Amino acid sequence: EINRQQILYDKILQELEEINRQQILYDKILQELEHDENALLYIPSIAPTHGRVMRQFGYVMDPFTGERRFCQGLDILAEAGEKVYATANGVVKFAGWKRHKGYTVEITHKNGIITIYSHLSHVNTNRGRRVKRRDVIGYVGKTGKTEGPRLHYEVWKNGKAIDPLIFILERIETI
Repeated sequence: EINRQQILYDKILQELEEINRQQILYDKILQELEHDENALLYIPSIAPTHGRVMRQFGYVMDPFTGERRFCQGLDILAEAGEKVYATANGVVKFAGWKRHKGYTVEITHKNGIITIYSHLSHVNTNRGRRVKRRDVIGYVGKTGKTEGPRLHYEVWKNGKAIDPLIFILERIETI
């Protein structure tokens, strides 16, 4: 019985240490945001369109080949013509056609972050334009290699694809 209590006590201590580490990290983030209250504007923390996530970041079955492949972003099922928003302040790096992605917009943000919006019906911005969070940069479409109207949305940090859901603060529905 004493041994079991000691194990439980040790487990509680470990959990408290983890909570303390998380609190330190949280406090550090708060300090950074207080130091630069506009920092959050450069983090892609809103949903890029209204819709439901039908394909998440990670390994998926390719609907065209039936093979397993890595999805570097989210596929958001939405109505054709639905507005697509810049998810953070930045500068448009690319706005145009890409072979498999169709009409695409790429935005460079601070801290090595890039966001990519693909399969647009048309683009509502141009290269070099400064955009703000919630600016309409395009409209959901079915251009490029896609099964139907949707937005393919990616977030990259320092050249590496990252799960966009990590950044999005609001709840986004999944299928």
